[in-house]
Amino acid sequence: MSNTQPTDIRIELEFEPTHAEASKARQIVGDRLRQLFIAPEVVADVELVFAELAANAVEQQPELPVKLTITGAQSDLAITVSNANTGIGVINDGLSSGDAGAIGALAERGWGLNIIQTITDAVSVLNADGWTSVRCLIGSRKPAG
Repeated sequence: MSNTQPTDIRIELEFEPTHAEASKARQIVGDRLRQLFIAPEVVADVELVFAELAANAVEQQPELPVKLTITGAQSDLAITVSNANTGIGVINDGLSSGDAGAIGALAERGWGLNIIQTITDAVSVLNADGWTSVRCLIGSRKPAG
């Protein structure tokens, strides 16, 4: 195994809830993933998912910081974006991207969560301890057959 391709990836960022700061964070994430030799198509998917989740977080709580965590190995990544909330309990845990309409119930407007559902393998949303966290899995699909 080459030392240039790590098996454990962990990226953590916290940024102010503005679209400009979210854009800078997206660039940082993309740069870090490319430095870790992540496949360009996976980087593009992660950047798109992050951009959509960050935009939602900024709109929901524009006065409190947003947290991002990416963990995994190469093309099997989990992206979690969290923002402060009222901590009202589980909204929906363990949504599968293959479930027709599963995300639609969460998407009050716009196409962001529908886009996320299309390009990720699984999505879960959890409210706990005063934070809303949306976690998406990219690259964990096994080939059919």
